[in-house]
Amino acid sequence: MMHQNMELLYSVNQYTQTVMKKWTAAFPYPISISALLVLGELKTKGPQKQVTLAQFLKITPGAMTNIANMIVQKNYAKRVYDEKDRRITRLAITEQGKELVEAARTTEAKINTDLLKVLSQKERETFLELFRKISE
Repeated sequence: MMHQNMELLYSVNQYTQTVMKKWTAAFPYPISISALLVLGELKTKGPQKQVTLAQFLKITPGAMTNIANMIVQKNYAKRVYDEKDRRITRLAITEQGKELVEAARTTEAKINTDLLKVLSQKERETFLELFRKISE
């Protein structure tokens, strides 16, 4: 049983590494996955406080500040000040950021399609069910 568990964990790790290698080779923009997740969250939910984004990513506020500074510097996001209380700052995605998120989603879809094409529809359903089960 223990050997099987180790083999399973190793296989999941290998799959993750394969996805990351393919991602790095296919996505031409020098941006971290964390920064892309922040941009995706901003695109989906609108302007957010950095503390909320840090909680979403499960990272420290300092790490979130680094991500925020980088995406603002590259014009993927901008800081928006609350009209009623200028001490409150939110990050908002820019048009350039939205384009980056769409490029990332297109790349992700292609990579996943390429990797999963060896599975039948039933195997894909089982794969998804198992990953959901262990991710709960």
